Amino acid sequence: MVETAATAVPVAGTRIAGADDGDCEDTDMDMPGDNDDFSVPQGESALAAPANPRALSALDWAALIAIVAGGLNCGLIAAVDLDVFATILPSAIAIRAVYGLIGLAALRCVVLLFRLGDGAD
Repeated sequence: MVETAATAVPVAGTRIAGADDGDCEDTDMDMPGDNDDFSVPQGESALAAPANPRALSALDWAALIAIVAGGLNCGLIAAVDLDVFATILPSAIAIRAVYGLIGLAALRCVVLLFRLGDGAD
């Protein structure tokens, strides 16, 4: 059986019993993260988060274009049995990659819908 000794951790601003009460001052403990500034510098801008929440970034436009292309391709497959992506792209791996990117674009557009719908007029 292993026994461990319990250790007491002093709280900020308290004195430890038996400590020398000479010229010691009570100071608050410096905790990591207390003075951190997480603001974005003025010269930098985020690609996915434009200044105006209703404005579309380049990533939003790319996702919307990919969704339109994928939707038109699905419509052509249903209407006339023509898969444009399979006709243009040389291999099955490339076709699967394009369909995967269209799926990721759809997820991005879901986020875009919530962002645009969240703003109050």
